[in-house]
Order: sequence, then C-alpha cells, then structure tokens
Amino acid sequence: MTQYVYLSGPITGLGYEEARYGWRQKVKQALYHALPNVRCLSPMRYKAHLENIASLSPFGAPGSILSSPDAIVARDRFDTRRSSLMFCNLLGATKISMGTSIELGWADAWRVPVVVCIEPTGNPHDHAMLIGGGMTGWRVNTLEDGIRVVEAVLGTSL
Repeated sequence: MTQYVYLSGPITGLGYEEARYGWRQKVKQALYHALPNVRCLSPMRYKAHLENIASLSPFGAPGSILSSPDAIVARDRFDTRRSSLMFCNLLGATKISMGTSIELGWADAWRVPVVVCIEPTGNPHDHAMLIGGGMTGWRVNTLEDGIRVVEAVLGTSL
C-alpha cells in the first residue's frame, strides 16, 4: 500500500530551484531508497511555470491554474489530509511562514503525525502553539534525523 509524506516548509521568498529541489529533493530521494512504498508530496510539484521567478510570492501566481491563492490552499490542504505523515522543515527560517503554520494546524486537526526539523533555539516558529502542545510528534535538529524518524514510523522492518 502506498503511503504519502507531505513535505511542508517555507516557500515565500525562495527561488524556484531552491523551493522545488533543495531539501525536498534530498528527503524524497532518501525516503524513496529506504521505503519503496512511500511517495513524497511536494507543494512545488507541477509548477515549472514558476521556474523564472527569483523570489516566490506569498500570493502565488495569479492567472495560473495551479498557483492561484485558491489553488494553492486547495491542493496543499488535500495533500496534508491524505498523507500518512507530514515532514516539516523549518531549519534556517528567518521569519514565520504563515502557510507552513496553517499546514501544521491542518495536520493536527486531521491527526496526521508531524516530524519537525528545527533548530534547538532561535527559530521564529519555536512557539508553544506551533511546535509544542502535542502538534509535533517528533522534534529533530537535522534533516537526517527527520528522515530516520519517518523510516522508523512508516517502515515495516524490525
């Protein structure tokens, strides 16, 4: 049975390449090799029309069927809900990502377990309502540790 992992994390202000590939590609490749039944869902998939944008907007790309504000919310909410687990990367964030914060709320509402990669201190997302309070199942400091948690939670070997 195929299981899905939603790859949540800040996008606003990033260039297309960094948002599309960057850490998401690293996690996707690691999980593909470790867990053949797991597929990663990226909010940047099928968005090649954004490839010439140097700094992605919090308002999407109006006029685009997949990148309008309504389309972004509809697909990201759908992906969060149908996922077995959310992998949230907040490492290096310099300001709060409203979209990522909302996705964390959706995951909590639908009881989708969440792995959050975040620094031990100093990250703007480090708040009792967002990272504490039971919304985060696993708080780790590196992508590698987050990948290991996903393997342990969704894997089937001893």
